[in-house]
Amino acid sequence: RFGTFNSRAPARFAKADWRGMQTDAQGRLKIYTHVVGQVVDDIERLLGTRIEDRLLWIAIKAVYSTLITDHQDWELAETFHNSVTRQVFDTVGVDGRIEFVDTDFDSPPSPSLEPVYVIFDREDTTTDLVSAVLRRFTHDTPFAHLESDAAAVARSIDVDATRFTVCPWWDGPRSFDQSSTGASPPTSSGCSTPDRYGSPW
Repeated sequence: RFGTFNSRAPARFAKADWRGMQTDAQGRLKIYTHVVGQVVDDIERLLGTRIEDRLLWIAIKAVYSTLITDHQDWELAETFHNSVTRQVFDTVGVDGRIEFVDTDFDSPPSPSLEPVYVIFDREDTTTDLVSAVLRRFTHDTPFAHLESDAAAVARSIDVDATRFTVCPWWDGPRSFDQSSTGASPPTSSGCSTPDRYGSPW
């Protein structure tokens, strides 16, 4: 049911169905609250009088942390665990022994199955590049004025791009903002304008 709400999001956005998006958001919250309540009821039946045994919950957290290692949504799983413990205990502040105050993992325990960004190769013009980005995310609703919109965005990018130079010979690629420093940009042959742009979508 939760996935059903999420799967409708692109269509809701494309059709500007803001009321529908709000309804789905409320539905997700209601489902979450309902499921947490069900889990708490099940745990109460299983643990009985030991329901508030903190030493037991310390062990539960350790085992639970191991079980979610291979899950893509492990961060949500940690939050779900906290939602359950908050209903079981009247915790004042936080208790890192039984809750995930900070994640148990120093780095994501499982690699993402899908890329979290899309790379667009530099087109002949900035307008072509922006147009390619917009076409990639039009969903089922086309832009009314895609080309003119792309051209307007491209003009702004081109104006701003004249203030920046990428210098890969520094400690990692960085930008040079002449307007903020008042200095001239580096003139090394190692500096060039970027030929690839990444999109976070």
